[in-house]
Amino acid sequence: MYFAIPVPIVSSYTYMGILLDPDFTFQPHLEKTLAKWSQAFDKLVGACLSQGLPFLFTATIVPERVESVALYGLAFCIGVPSAESTLNRMQANWARTLQGIKESPHGFWPFLIAECRWRFRLGTRMLSEAVMLETRILLLPPGMSAHRALLTARLSEFSSWAKLVAGVRHKLGLPDVLDWAKERNIVLDPTCRRHCKNIARRYRSKVLYPALSNYDQNAYLKAEQTSQWPYPDFQRQHDTFSDSLLFADW
Repeated sequence: MYFAIPVPIVSSYTYMGILLDPDFTFQPHLEKTLAKWSQAFDKLVGACLSQGLPFLFTATIVPERVESVALYGLAFCIGVPSAESTLNRMQANWARTLQGIKESPHGFWPFLIAECRWRFRLGTRMLSEAVMLETRILLLPPGMSAHRALLTARLSEFSSWAKLVAGVRHKLGLPDVLDWAKERNIVLDPTCRRHCKNIARRYRSKVLYPALSNYDQNAYLKAEQTSQWPYPDFQRQHDTFSDSLLFADW
């Protein structure tokens, strides 16, 4: 009861767009995200196929028209077991579909994704979202509860999202935004939102994105050592050219 109002007991609850579960594993939110992406991708492919658009054009707009649909809240999923590899496999399946080899056993994911000209792997996008969420929280005024909670969680002996993000940065070899600004003698003004947004953009473009590019590149190089590029599978037969097109009244 809450103020004499019965409070129902539920197994999950959506708060501010984030699907929460009793143990805060964020597994249901990840599953919801995967479903949204799958639906958005199928709609995009169907629309592009109906218009006869080439696969490379469709691939080019996937980050904007598909990935952006469900990025919100993805930062909290870094603690879900195998979340990064699950997202990468989904993206590889997208690439297979776009390149017409969905049912083929050949084609290793680094080459498939690179062929689509995508900047980052989907799992890497999750890491990016997590680090940037931490960055925005750290740039809040020190007196705000979110800022204090993040710093407190870092010092706690218990597992927390703050520690998971710190682990991601450590894996990428990155300082947090406060240490980065301190190293460069950048004076932060948490009370000025425009200033903080500019700092966050600089951190993302100068520090985070280059590190993520290297992270993906290392994964590509590692995979290349154990796989052969299935070049013949990408050779498509040309459509028959109709002679009537030569005499069409354009």
